[in-house]
Amino acid sequence: MDFTIKVGAAAGEGAFVTGKVLGKLFARGGYHVFGYPEYPSLIRGGHNSYQVRISDGTIESPRRENNIILVLNPDAYAFHIETLAKDGVIIVDKSFAPGKDERELALPIADLIKEAGGDMRMKNTLLVGVTLGLVGYPLEMLEQLLEEIFGSKGEEVVNANKRVARAGYEIGKDHKKWEIVPKGEPKYYIAGNEAAGLGALSAGLRFYSGYPMTPASSLLHFLISKRGKLPLAVVQSEDEIAAINQAIGAAYAGVRAMTGSSGGGFALMTEAVGLAALAEIPLVVYLAQRTGPSTGMPTWTEQADLFQVLGASQGEFLRIVLAPTSIPENYRLTGEALNLAEKYQVPVFVLVDKFLAESNATLDSLPPIPIERGPIILEDMEELPLMKRYPRYKDTETGVSPRPVPGVRGGYHIGTSYEHREDSFTTEDFDERKKQVDKRMRKLAHILNESYPPIVEGNGRVAVVAWGSQKGPVFEGAKKYKRIAFNWVYPLDKEKVKKAFEGVERIVVFENNATGLFSKLLYMETGIKPDALVLKYTGRQFFPEQVEHALEMLEEKDFQSPDPIRYEEDFEKYEFYAPWRYKVK
Repeated sequence: MDFTIKVGAAAGEGAFVTGKVLGKLFARGGYHVFGYPEYPSLIRGGHNSYQVRISDGTIESPRRENNIILVLNPDAYAFHIETLAKDGVIIVDKSFAPGKDERELALPIADLIKEAGGDMRMKNTLLVGVTLGLVGYPLEMLEQLLEEIFGSKGEEVVNANKRVARAGYEIGKDHKKWEIVPKGEPKYYIAGNEAAGLGALSAGLRFYSGYPMTPASSLLHFLISKRGKLPLAVVQSEDEIAAINQAIGAAYAGVRAMTGSSGGGFALMTEAVGLAALAEIPLVVYLAQRTGPSTGMPTWTEQADLFQVLGASQGEFLRIVLAPTSIPENYRLTGEALNLAEKYQVPVFVLVDKFLAESNATLDSLPPIPIERGPIILEDMEELPLMKRYPRYKDTETGVSPRPVPGVRGGYHIGTSYEHREDSFTTEDFDERKKQVDKRMRKLAHILNESYPPIVEGNGRVAVVAWGSQKGPVFEGAKKYKRIAFNWVYPLDKEKVKKAFEGVERIVVFENNATGLFSKLLYMETGIKPDALVLKYTGRQFFPEQVEHALEMLEEKDFQSPDPIRYEEDFEKYEFYAPWRYKVK
């Protein structure tokens, strides 16, 4: 079963709330759900939409086609009607229904709400009721959710919403076309940034600092909501420079810490990344990509910050870049990033994007993440002689040196941006410089040994490759082929990567950027070069139908293309930012 519902509305009319309510309802019925929001960088005046995709199998992507569309204003009708399935239903207010499509279910919304004893603020409740009636989903589950949502507002508000929902449900039931009933145990339904926050908390996060910047902001908001309930400090910093330095300071003090931003904010953080690297202070940066450069299109998605992360700060030093491929993986990898940062005392980047950060998906469970802190010293040692410091940067076999936290007796040392000797005193001795660089670089072999191999599904002579968030749509659209996805992006273990490509004769890479950044990195690190590149940089991620179409075109060329295929958007071309341009009536 694969069923999609889309809600379209003007900004501020509740498209997201309505979509998330539907998502929660079907998740509570045991279904896999994927929720996909789209919106412009406007509080009011633009167009918003939210697609809910429901399935009895795992899903990690939205689709183009919709079975039901809920229309809250005339723009929404014009924007989304072309995506309605042939046997679909578009629920629309009679006051602006064109009346030209037999799939319209035109309702006198104001009259129905008034008859039920509600007010127009309950329009979304009515439409959810109609939707559930159309698919035969139990009204009781909506009524329970309404009690949870509006319980704090009093019994009168709850009962009014229930009456409006019932009125909508009865109409939907009269036009019922599908049968979707609860099928199993409830699932969690959470956003990508919420999953990241929960993963970090499970792994022992105790300090987060950040300055609001879409699409990383909701991680900051989520963690702020947990203050007072958990041993957690969250700071909304005055800017991104302060945010990263606060995280470094907390980590130096022995606290599990991280910071987060989007590309423009991270640009301000990059100098401090080098401080963390040279002082070998564990640092986790959660970087949620959006279109750029500069302000770009702030609420749309792209995978174009990879080289920004790889080149952050000057000089050479080790770093780890993780790119979760799904919302459940965002939970796990954000938690594991904290482990990797402390075990190897290097900067670790969790590289997501707007698509993954702000979409919603179901999780069956939230397994605890084991905490691994590496060689950290928390207990007092023997007192040091006068003028002596602990050998914080001792030249060890693994390159990782024991790290006493401040306040531990006998562990006195400093963390500095200057090159240093083993005892942390600054130095410009040439041999000491080489010795410390070699020590830090010695971690690489151990990091590579722990690195994740690529995710591989299917088989065949043609490999279709994605990284990070694009795994979902690419894997779904490439079911006929061998599929390879990377969630460990850097550094790459050549042998693990080459094993994933065994038996492959043609390689097609899909990327959400204009220049094939990961393809370049893959070639630099392993010598593997794609035969064809499919690139999309419109501000949207790939849809499975687009992946399927691109592969059909490439099949005619034996999956070889000297020039990249640059994908344009092939549906819903209206500009959400300026619906007034289209003079919709």
